[in-house]
Amino acid sequence: MPASEDLRPGAWLWWFWLFFIHDDQTARTGKCRQIMILWSIKLDKRIQCNRLDIQVPEPVRSIPAGGGSGARHILDGATAAWYFDGKKMHDDFILEPGEMHLDPCARSLDAPGLSFGSHSARRAGDSTSTSFRQEGEEFITTIRTPQISFEFHARQSDTHPALGPTHNKTIFPAGLALVEGTRLERMDLSGFEFAGKMQEGSQGKEMAGRQEKTTGSGESGGLAKAAGRINKKKIHGTAYFQKILMAAPPPQWYWGLYHFPDGSMATYMQTYVGAATLKDNLGMAGLPLGGPALTPSRDILIYHAPSRQVFEGHELEVKIEQVKEAKEGGKPRASTPSCGAPRSSGPLYIHHLSGGGPGFRFSARARAHAHACWSFEKNIGVLPVRSAFKYNEYPAVLEKLEITPDAGPAIRLKMGWGNMENSWGFLI
Repeated sequence: MPASEDLRPGAWLWWFWLFFIHDDQTARTGKCRQIMILWSIKLDKRIQCNRLDIQVPEPVRSIPAGGGSGARHILDGATAAWYFDGKKMHDDFILEPGEMHLDPCARSLDAPGLSFGSHSARRAGDSTSTSFRQEGEEFITTIRTPQISFEFHARQSDTHPALGPTHNKTIFPAGLALVEGTRLERMDLSGFEFAGKMQEGSQGKEMAGRQEKTTGSGESGGLAKAAGRINKKKIHGTAYFQKILMAAPPPQWYWGLYHFPDGSMATYMQTYVGAATLKDNLGMAGLPLGGPALTPSRDILIYHAPSRQVFEGHELEVKIEQVKEAKEGGKPRASTPSCGAPRSSGPLYIHHLSGGGPGFRFSARARAHAHACWSFEKNIGVLPVRSAFKYNEYPAVLEKLEITPDAGPAIRLKMGWGNMENSWGFLI
């Protein structure tokens, strides 16, 4: 848990997992099912996410623990998740305000799905419960919803330092802002999925009630249910984790994270200020994403598992291209310029990447094939206007990556599975 002085008004703290669930074609195509889940608190009295009004009475309450085991914390925040089932994006797969119980010593967080304050509980049986914890060398995440449930087991099989855990803390001049984060770039994934909701405490061993057929689920992959029997399947793939404290207004950024069949990993991030800062604010919904006017940070990290080489640098250019005639699930997609309703109908993008660092140059191309969006709005003090921030996530494929070292042969990777992000707007 961050120091209390860092949890200043407006600060944002989150725990974030990406799970890449493979099928027998993933290594060839780079495509797979994906789930993103995020537990977060934002130190604002009131904020809106995807039209859900969230009022936070008291973001953090600490409970002293006996026996010298350290304090536990009750966090008032929200749990959010999307699920791409391989054909269709399920926006707001989970979006619930509620209490979260954090035990830093046990490295566990539990969100039982109970609402707080003025938020009404969902209908009986409709609530979700989620949690993650560390047991030995494994991180175990459970997601229980009425439609489908998962139990994920993530473990590092490659302990190269480039894959984490890595910890960074940046304090801006005069302490005006702070960003602190911990990341695990690549883990092996195993576990189970179930049609329906697991019993609390079952840890994947039993299901609640009998299964019913899901109408209209023919296109929805893992959401299909088997009538009258438990539908339990093993899963495998890879995973990514980050914990971030952002005690600053969120910037605009381009980000991507990709895993490859040979164990390699590539990730990049470019923060920037430009026209996108005003996009979807002050009536400027139609502003295109363009080149940045100012770039505070550019970072590229590539780990080539077969050679154990690490390529890290701060020369990065991200050029974006909107995918023409983009389709999702075989149907033409809308081309709305910003995430609206449904949020997953916005345009898809290609990231053209180039740059390098000490001893290497690289180029790459990543293509999105689905889209989810988190749309935030917040009052600007007592003014009659609101600030808006759009956080867009895209299941994507890193179609090609070429690394040219100053010494030694070129390295070429292709069809990495992963996720890209574009963000725009501002929150103040």
